[in-house]
Amino acid sequence: MSNNYGRGDAFVKPTPVTAQPPIPNGIYFIRTSRRSTNYVYLCCKLTEDDNDDEVGIVTTAKEDFTDPAHMWNFTFEWKDRDYSIINVKHKFHLNIMQEPGGPATLIAGLKRMDWSIVPSGDSFLISTGDHKVKGAENILRFATCHDSDKCASISLYVHDPVKYDHQHWILERSDHTGNESHDLSSEHDQLSQLTPGAFYRIVNIETGEYIYRRDAALKMWDLKGYESDNSYAFQLAFTRHGGVILMNFRDVPTMGDPFYVDENGTATKLYSAVDLAPTRGRDHTFHILFHNSGGSGTKALTDRGPEGASGRLTSVEAFEKSTQNQMWKFEAIRY
Repeated sequence: MSNNYGRGDAFVKPTPVTAQPPIPNGIYFIRTSRRSTNYVYLCCKLTEDDNDDEVGIVTTAKEDFTDPAHMWNFTFEWKDRDYSIINVKHKFHLNIMQEPGGPATLIAGLKRMDWSIVPSGDSFLISTGDHKVKGAENILRFATCHDSDKCASISLYVHDPVKYDHQHWILERSDHTGNESHDLSSEHDQLSQLTPGAFYRIVNIETGEYIYRRDAALKMWDLKGYESDNSYAFQLAFTRHGGVILMNFRDVPTMGDPFYVDENGTATKLYSAVDLAPTRGRDHTFHILFHNSGGSGTKALTDRGPEGASGRLTSVEAFEKSTQNQMWKFEAIRY
């Protein structure tokens, strides 16, 4: 009996890999899902009791990108593979309080607590990780905002996939310097230039033309005159395993079902993820890679497809690191 391990009869020892954190360390704004029409941001306030310096109130408010009470510092702990989340202004940890006979709610306190950040489509779930909520069953609970328009407090409930808006959160990277970990790979540090949940236009370095979606096709065209066209806007999210999800919607910000960029260089309604490889010496510029396309090694999205009346199609070709028509710059869009 012959044991073949992939290279003749020789045993090839597998190389262990470490899953990257779902988001890079740094300072984020936490807001309700974009599927909500009137989204709000998580913020920390002090109690009305001037003598109470050990606890703060976690509530929601309209956007204020200048107030550090709206900013939260996420630090990944490699040992436990969870995050600590600290309010930038008041230096309180995101924590929980269990009221007798009621659900656990979010508070801000001096005691550190671990949180799991779970990618879910175009947003994230914020859960209590493997830690038990005092006085409740030892099961995972998720931060839940039942009224995205005026959520006075945030409760913790078991996951309800039907109530998408209530338990899904968008994390927007702040321009302020975060608490970056030196344990992250250089590639992951460069990926931290990208903001989970943000929208981007994707322009080819060689041709200067932009990707836009037309039905299931990804095409190239000049942006001039189309700056407000949603077909040019791609939302970005990270997967738990370090991949990247690129989504295009019919309407922004109200949205609908997303179209995903897939390994064929087209747009599909089936969930799909890609890999981004940073280019040397170019900020916000990446190769868009597919490792399983055709079973013939790594391939890359390329601006070298056939011409048509409504623009040139993108193509998927063998990855060439120095080829500029495989380099794509991500330009952030502010809605």
